[in-house]
Amino acid sequence: CAQGVCCATACAGACKSCTLPGAMGTCADVPAGAPDPSNTCVATAASTCGTDGMCEAGACQKYSHGTPCGAASCPAGTATFTPASTCDGAGACVTPGTSSCSPFECGASACRAACAANADCEPPAVCTNGTCGLKAPGATCADGTECGSGFCSQGVCCRTACTGTCLSCALAATPGTCAPVASGGTDPTGSCVNAGAASCGTTGFCDGKGLCEVFAAGTSCAAPACPLNATTQTLGRVCDGAGTCNPATMQSCAPYGCNGTACNTTCVVDADCAPPAICDLQRNQCGDEHRLGGVCASDADCLTGNSCVDGVCCATTSCSTCQACNVAGREGTCSAVPADAAEPHGRCAASPPCGFVGTCDGAGACRNAPASTSCGTASCINTTITPVGFCNGAGTCRQPSMSCGAYKCGAGAMCLASCAGDGDCVTGFSCADGACTNLTANGGSCTDGSLCASGHCVEQVCCGSTSCPACSSCAVAGKAGSCQPVPKGGNDPLASCLAMAASTCGTDGVCDGAGACALHPAGTTCMPASCDATTSMLTAPSTCDGAGMCVAGAMSSCAPYACTGGACKAAPCGGDNDCAAGATCDPGTSTCQ
Repeated sequence: CAQGVCCATACAGACKSCTLPGAMGTCADVPAGAPDPSNTCVATAASTCGTDGMCEAGACQKYSHGTPCGAASCPAGTATFTPASTCDGAGACVTPGTSSCSPFECGASACRAACAANADCEPPAVCTNGTCGLKAPGATCADGTECGSGFCSQGVCCRTACTGTCLSCALAATPGTCAPVASGGTDPTGSCVNAGAASCGTTGFCDGKGLCEVFAAGTSCAAPACPLNATTQTLGRVCDGAGTCNPATMQSCAPYGCNGTACNTTCVVDADCAPPAICDLQRNQCGDEHRLGGVCASDADCLTGNSCVDGVCCATTSCSTCQACNVAGREGTCSAVPADAAEPHGRCAASPPCGFVGTCDGAGACRNAPASTSCGTASCINTTITPVGFCNGAGTCRQPSMSCGAYKCGAGAMCLASCAGDGDCVTGFSCADGACTNLTANGGSCTDGSLCASGHCVEQVCCGSTSCPACSSCAVAGKAGSCQPVPKGGNDPLASCLAMAASTCGTDGVCDGAGACALHPAGTTCMPASCDATTSMLTAPSTCDGAGMCVAGAMSSCAPYACTGGACKAAPCGGDNDCAAGATCDPGTSTCQ
């Protein structure tokens, strides 16, 4: 006698029964998922992945494959995510391999999908508009690894390496773009040193064209010299504007001699004069007091050795540019004409706009146009505008260029101030409501991928992917911008979750919140209760196990009452038909016996 019925053999041990439908009286294995009649199969905790209290193929059933046995983890301050552990169906709890959250850090128990501060990102990534990434051109930096371009120059992220002389990526007008430092600015590399005016070399500043500025033409680089007992003066030397001190120019002091630094202009003794001239003690002049410096019409009017220059007897046959032999107080010797006087020999021909103006500078050279003089023609090419320039006072026209920013050049040598389309904006900007603006970051609204920095517009949201898989969306609230699982019970954007009949225990038409189609939940009736009228055995309704399987209901005997219509009859009985085979309805007690 086993399990209350006469059995062909002894039927003891785990998951054996002599009362199974279709095999009554024969010892057989209890079906999978059914309880153990011997109560040998103990239900252990799911975290052990051991026996779950049910039978399987004549033995105690273990927790099925995929049963959760350990929670997912993502330690704060790291970027390493460990998924939840699951049972392997053979009694072992298996932990999957870890994955990186980069560029995000861990959240409470999973990788972050958005950031609110730099601490939410894995270094060197930083938080920008809710997403982690490297810094954009123009952002401050300490190292190139912080920048999307890979270059950190002059303390900001730069589109290119910016290491040349007088170049900088930190200029206020062009942050993030390597451009020449403005004229008079300091070289970031420190290469432009002040070599001193005597060298005519670098001034210590930049020239606005990506080079070190040199001392301007006309800058004094050597003082005049006239040694004692000599009769030739070395004039002061000036820079040529190209880094070189012009060669020395010699000038005779005759009829005077040198005083150590310059030519004598008067005399008190003959030694103050250049032989054979002598000192006129009454006039304190060297030479023939009646002729040297006197008015003449030709050389014949002057003593031998003197020439008629500029209408006076002169100690030289001609005078240099902006010098004359008839300068008041120095008649007879070539001397610089006063400032703004016309060049006496017509050598300072006007050359506008920045060159000679036709007069002298008072130091023996032609005067250039003043620094306030405008020069050059305004232009605007592509995205660079060059306004009308100004002379530098040394013969050069300076026209510094500048960027139009987010706009391109328009008509009339001017930068555009508004846009009619994306073609009016530089790369990286788009035209919106008449203004050039940056492209939309992931998570922002869009109607077309061309409006997004990523180039992808998915579900009217700028997305980091071209599309999302089933039950995933780029527009999940709070996580917009990347493909995320649709919340539990939500509809699949791809409409791939079919609503199958409950009898199949398959998909129920919505998402499960983990990126897959949801199955009919455990406990859903997949087959109604049924009766075996011959044996009066009742089979309870079959239910879904939540994993896509329909689990058969337990069996029980209705005896001594009949089983009909999916339920056991009960007292009072109305006749023998309400009783099981072999039992009758007692009229006195209205019970089956």
